[in-house]
Amino acid sequence: MQVGKRLLMVIMCISHSMNHSLLLVLSPLLLIASADLKVTLGTLSQIAAVGMFMYGGGAILGGAISDRVGEERAIMLSMALSGLSTLLVFLLPGVYGIGVGLFMIATWSSIYHPTANSFIIRVYKEKMAQYMSWHGVGGALGTMTAPIISTAVGLAFGWRYPYLLFGSLAIVTSLFFYRYRSDVSPPKARAAKTGYLETIRIKALRPLFIYSLPNGLILKGIEFFFPTVLASKGFPVEIAGFALSGVLICGVVGQIVGGRVSERTGMRDVVVAGSALTLMGLLLFHLLPQPYGALMLILMYGLGFYATIPAFNVIAGKASPEDKRGTVFGLFFLINFGIGSISTSLGGIIIDRFGTGYVFILLAGFAVALLLAALRIKRDKPERALRVGK
Repeated sequence: MQVGKRLLMVIMCISHSMNHSLLLVLSPLLLIASADLKVTLGTLSQIAAVGMFMYGGGAILGGAISDRVGEERAIMLSMALSGLSTLLVFLLPGVYGIGVGLFMIATWSSIYHPTANSFIIRVYKEKMAQYMSWHGVGGALGTMTAPIISTAVGLAFGWRYPYLLFGSLAIVTSLFFYRYRSDVSPPKARAAKTGYLETIRIKALRPLFIYSLPNGLILKGIEFFFPTVLASKGFPVEIAGFALSGVLICGVVGQIVGGRVSERTGMRDVVVAGSALTLMGLLLFHLLPQPYGALMLILMYGLGFYATIPAFNVIAGKASPEDKRGTVFGLFFLINFGIGSISTSLGGIIIDRFGTGYVFILLAGFAVALLLAALRIKRDKPERALRVGK
């Protein structure tokens, strides 16, 4: 089955939304689940942490799978098996259900990101950054809506049932990729195999790997600490929680704008500008009185940081050997979501020793490293200029 590229992107956005949603079901229902399972919040949080690590750590395996069997089949496997894994939450007794279930959900879900990015690079030769940005918007919408839907379904029927809902939707989505066949560069026609070590040593990829580390440290740090830092500065808990949603809303706009602007200016310029806005937002958060500092951070970080995502993915995809593109994206995802989660531990040490407010000074230091790394990325020609020159 073949479909138009716009409809295909709609399906990709739905898949991306489901991928994020499956990992966010438990978060708003922690208190209900811990009471039902008769375990502490700390125990349940540790179980969730293992799942989060697999979501990042398993991406390297996911990239290798997509390189071997093709992106369409890998996406189908990711969606179908992560959806089926939600049944483990129901079938296994007590804490074993959520422990084993979340581990398997995260493991199979981790295949999706490197595979999807590689697929978009292969299929969408023109307006690549725009399509990459729309795919990112799909994931952001899942991140924003999943906790709301999960809370509503969990309160009405029980905390396990949101897993059944999102798992069923993931399985239905996988059926599309079971039937879909791309007419663009099928896996059997790909270039000769490139060695794994040779891939890591590619000169154009080195600054991108370096950039990914502070990128992941900032992302996971703000996701984890922003509401807590705001609450420590006197914001009501409800407002502090909604502030993170404000970041994601600005992030949706940032990805759309970043995808469009990068075609005019070049991908690298958007990455540099977005990194600079991220640093400015973190600095102004400290320098301005509240709530103005928080508003500047939400706007500048949300718009700037997320604008870099489609541009960076296009740069990484073009710099990667075609037969190892999934593996390369797996490495980036491992750095961002796996190693990047170290910032939560570092932030906890900073809070214990110096106070809550100092954790964002640490993140500002990471933002300086992010901007310096962005400046090391090789400048590219704007996509529109390339099309005109043909």
